[in-house]
Amino acid sequence: MGINTLLRSDGFKGGSKVFLMEFSMPNDPGASGMNADMPAIWILNAQIGRTLQYGKGDCSCWQTGCGEFDIFEVLDPGDFRCKSSLQIGSSHAKGDSNYFQRPTGGCIKVAVLFDGPSNSISIQILDSSTVISGSLTNAQVTGMWKQFAQDSPDISICQMPS
Repeated sequence: MGINTLLRSDGFKGGSKVFLMEFSMPNDPGASGMNADMPAIWILNAQIGRTLQYGKGDCSCWQTGCGEFDIFEVLDPGDFRCKSSLQIGSSHAKGDSNYFQRPTGGCIKVAVLFDGPSNSISIQILDSSTVISGSLTNAQVTGMWKQFAQDSPDISICQMPS
């Protein structure tokens, strides 16, 4: 397991988008250091990578609207719960008490759908037989969104602030 430090500083254009990923988050009780045994998958505003995420507030854009979307984040060392939350400035934190089970025993496949027309985000754990390919058609994305809306056990949906 490694850390991906690739920055995409030009962002992702368009109001709707889908991210498909396959990953695991093994438990590592012997880890030490900052945020040890607390894996996370985030999406950050591109400005954060150009300034800083932690540190002096006057060098950061957090208070002026930069944001972070935590897709799967372990908040305590050794925890087996992964939270999802949307953080935009100090007054727009969105999240709830629901969580995903941390995938310690192997890889899982996840879809994250940003739906521009409804201003919503949906996360769903996909069936292990799902094939993740290089591209999706509009019909496939529409079908995913409809399926997300019908299912409930593994879904976390939040409404983004206007």
